[in-house]
Parts: sequence; structure tokens; C-alpha cells
Amino acid sequence: MPLKKAKQLKNYRRLIDLGENAVRNLATQIILAHNNPSSHLESKYDLLLTNRLVESGKVLGIEVMNYIIVSKENHFSFKDK
Repeated sequence: MPLKKAKQLKNYRRLIDLGENAVRNLATQIILAHNNPSSHLESKYDLLLTNRLVESGKVLGIEVMNYIIVSKENHFSFKDK
């Protein structure tokens, strides 16, 4: 399996885990965050992932209130975008 495909599958598994945890805990809203060791905070991948999380949340009845990315020197909030 190509490395890129394996990485995508791993990330999809993380999305499934997020959904399972939110449903298991009867969440109606969630705020997501992750740290990024580089100074580049907003990538095309982060935007794609955020859109998928929001759409998946709609299917599950869970609102994604915000997705925050934090680095050593800065932060980025998709809500502020």
C-alpha cells in the first residue's frame, strides 16, 4: 500500500474515533484542537479535514463549534476564518 494511502486511511480512522467518542458521550457540540509543531497553521489538508468533520457531524447531529490549531508561536481558529 502506498504511504499516502496508508496515511489517509489512518486519518479516516481518527475521524471515525472522534465520531464514536462524541456519540458515546451523547455530545451535541464539539470543539476540536490539535498542535502543529511547524509554524504553518492552515493547510489545504486542515481545511479539507475540517469540512469533512463538519459534514460528518451534521449526519450525526453533532455541531463542530470550532477547530483550533496551535503551534509554538501562534494559533489558528477556523471559526475566526
